[in-house]
Amino acid sequence: MPQYSLQYLETLAALRKIADFMPEKDCFLMHGAVVAWKDQGYLFTAPSGTGKSTHLALWKKYLGDQAEVINGDKPFLKVMEDEVWVYGTPWAGKEQ
Repeated sequence: MPQYSLQYLETLAALRKIADFMPEKDCFLMHGAVVAWKDQGYLFTAPSGTGKSTHLALWKKYLGDQAEVINGDKPFLKVMEDEVWVYGTPWAGKEQ
């Protein structure tokens, strides 16, 4: 059985509590990594350990300051009529 730090478990508990109220605001929590480039966001979703953070690092390596990491693990998404906005969370992602 995997061992998780108390800090990680507290983070999951806080995100879970926040996520419970987000649908009221047309928002949800997503497991994925997000990078912004040329005023667009790109979300990569995959199981843990499959290389999402590595993928973000490649964007930064090849595009430098043109690419901005929004979040590397659990961003919030807000769904609107004609677009989706992505927000980083303060506790999630290796880039933090």
